[in-house]
Amino acid sequence: MLLLRRGLFSRFRSHTKMDPIFDHKTRRFRNPFSTWKDPSTWEAMKWGVSRTPPKFPSQDESMQMFGDPKQNVNVELLKTAPKSLRATWFGHATNYVQFSSSFTLITDPVFSERCSPLAFAGPKRIVAVPLEIEELALCDAVLISHNHYDHLDLQSIKRLEQKFQPVFVCGVGLGTFFTKQCSIPEDRVVELTWWQSARVASSRKHLQGRAEPNSSAGGASVTTGSLAVDVQMVPAQHWSRRSMGDKNQSLWGGFHVSAPIGASSEKSSFYFCGDTGYNPELFVEIGRRCGPIDIAAIPIGAYEPRGFMCPQHVNPKEAVMIHKEANVRQSYGIHWGTFILTDEPLDEPPKETKIACEELGVAFGSEFHVIHAGRSIDASDGPVSLLGLQRKDEAFL
Repeated sequence: MLLLRRGLFSRFRSHTKMDPIFDHKTRRFRNPFSTWKDPSTWEAMKWGVSRTPPKFPSQDESMQMFGDPKQNVNVELLKTAPKSLRATWFGHATNYVQFSSSFTLITDPVFSERCSPLAFAGPKRIVAVPLEIEELALCDAVLISHNHYDHLDLQSIKRLEQKFQPVFVCGVGLGTFFTKQCSIPEDRVVELTWWQSARVASSRKHLQGRAEPNSSAGGASVTTGSLAVDVQMVPAQHWSRRSMGDKNQSLWGGFHVSAPIGASSEKSSFYFCGDTGYNPELFVEIGRRCGPIDIAAIPIGAYEPRGFMCPQHVNPKEAVMIHKEANVRQSYGIHWGTFILTDEPLDEPPKETKIACEELGVAFGSEFHVIHAGRSIDASDGPVSLLGLQRKDEAFL
């Protein structure tokens, strides 16, 4: 497992306000942000008793609100490499991202029927996945933002490993999930902390690429294989937990990914927020270090009740603010319309996103998109070519 330890834990000892805090006594991470409030067990129990979640929609209601992902997806399109960058939303936080080199990655893959430790209980899918893992043509890398069950699904990881043998990139402390529970070789698991980068190459058998340390670059490098992207873990205001005793023992975050466009010196870039609450300084800093960003996948759902969710999940207005502050050319909303996790109406996030765009001077449907699962955003197409697609997807607004 690739973990660049040189300077890593000393950084946790003398952190800045944009670095994670690591408590050496408890072996747990903490957010450095003044806007963070740790969700207490008591608050979670109160919400669980008093909550009024939306009802599970019928098939007809689901089709009316969200369309049919299997009809939305352009299978033939996904078999081709884009001119620069293409991102396809597979529902919730699962994004299928393709670069001009044909390098392909997936974020937070959840292809199972439920996002739960139990196969027979827990949040159930409202809509199907556009394509099953076995139907995908390529997957060179998998990026995992954190270990919550709606972002890290054991069976999906095993299926991806069985078909593609990709490189898995995650936060510090989470690598053993892949090596121990999924039997993935250590040289295909990369752990990063905030602002740390790795060059990740395809592990396709004909390339024989793998991740290796490169201490002089302060990151990771791949010495074999011509298909590679630069992956940087960036901060997010969130937390981690997968069982009763492991709260915050692994690091959470988002990812900024960049790659050359063909043989030119230009690069295309993709930003995946992961789960995050809003902080007025955080996303300006991401924009300063990483921008301009071509395409971003930003959460717009799972935000009510606001008092409990505010520190950990942005609402639609905050999502549009992230788009502006992170210096993004085109964004699309994720983390909605797939599982019932919180209390806002299922069709509210798109409506509130449209209102927020109007308030904040962001062009809805050309700068910030709300698309159905299965739809794609192509950086080289520009906003005009998306208008027809967007009108179809906005029929429920």
